[in-house]
Amino acid sequence: MIKHGPMPDLPERTPNPMKDLIHQCWTEIPSERPEFRDIVKGICKMVHDNPQMKFPKPAEFSVNKISGVYREETGSISTEEALGEKSVIFVSDLNTPQMLTSEESKETASRESKGSRDSAEDVTRGIRMTKKSAKSANERRLKLLYFLLNL
Repeated sequence: MIKHGPMPDLPERTPNPMKDLIHQCWTEIPSERPEFRDIVKGICKMVHDNPQMKFPKPAEFSVNKISGVYREETGSISTEEALGEKSVIFVSDLNTPQMLTSEESKETASRESKGSRDSAEDVTRGIRMTKKSAKSANERRLKLLYFLLNL
């Protein structure tokens, strides 16, 4: 928790509603800062009200691309799903690789193409994103929200 110090300057292109939310998160008195659920609701409302702020699809990201690995697209996420207890990610989870069960490892390995350079060990560590191992859409969006809140 941040207790003192200056707030970093925000990029000029940051939309005003996002700036307002960020300033609320940096309120000097921690008890006056919004709860995580309120932050998620605020961001979902901003995205709904401003189509230019729509979340990018995973295929549109330019980072974390592994040669020979393709992402599975999943459906969109509702506000209710984003706010559900099971979709909340703690900060410590963002740096912890997801582990696959042996059944998920076999399923993922069976989908690999023969030309893929991923090893079974990489798959077991959860480097490849699958529906089951990453809870795909929910986690990516929540990580993006976390990133946006820490700009």
